[in-house]
Amino acid sequence: MIVTLVPKSQFAKNRLKEHGTRWVVLPNKNPFNSETRFLESVETGAKRWVASFGDPDFIVIKEPCNVQGS
Repeated sequence: MIVTLVPKSQFAKNRLKEHGTRWVVLPNKNPFNSETRFLESVETGAKRWVASFGDPDFIVIKEPCNVQGS
């Protein structure tokens, strides 16, 4: 799944300027915290943790699927 990150802070604006706004959601390897998402930048391959809800730096927006029916 691909998500778009929207910055809420100057820190986030700098990260998105470096790595882009589109990120791939990777499997969550933290079994103790299901409220976070492990993301990888589509542009640079950088990885980071982002809270699904209430992250202080980012808003996470799920991109719609582009599946076409036949």
